[in-house]
Amino acid sequence: MNASENAAKSRIIQKPVYAALKLDPSVLEKQIFERFTQYSEKLSQRKKRAESARENFGKPGREVKVAVPLFEAIADAYGWRPYLEDARIKQKWKEIAGENVAYNCQPKIFRDGVLEICARSTNYSVQIKYYVPQIQKNLKEVVPEINVERIEVTGPQNIKFEEEENNNSGRTVRKIYR
Repeated sequence: MNASENAAKSRIIQKPVYAALKLDPSVLEKQIFERFTQYSEKLSQRKKRAESARENFGKPGREVKVAVPLFEAIADAYGWRPYLEDARIKQKWKEIAGENVAYNCQPKIFRDGVLEICARSTNYSVQIKYYVPQIQKNLKEVVPEINVERIEVTGPQNIKFEEEENNNSGRTVRKIYR
């Protein structure tokens, strides 16, 4: 670079940006701060609407009765109804079975009118079989829209048979219950 080019660059750099671009500084400030002001007003309006929604949540007249048939139609059209019924039973299980029974067994799956309950132990699965009529009665009271025709009770499903090599007895492989 020669000396004349350096001198030209130093003159441009020394000028303020608004002067180099030939802009009015009062207009620039107004444009910039106007955007910030509008943005902050939008944020404050959003906060007010969110607070109002929180305060009015659950009040009479705020139910979504109009949307329920729409969601039911969508669930039927896409085949989601069985999964929603299964989730509803699992959600309300403590009310249906009671605290003690709900602690010791869980609904495993609900399909085609059959509710499968998995107990924590085999002993408890036998006891739950005697409690099935009460569970059916409670199901009709708590979730009357779901038709449970039959309840099956099973024990824990973590029983395994493993193969183990045993060279001492002469057999090479045996099955062991663990």
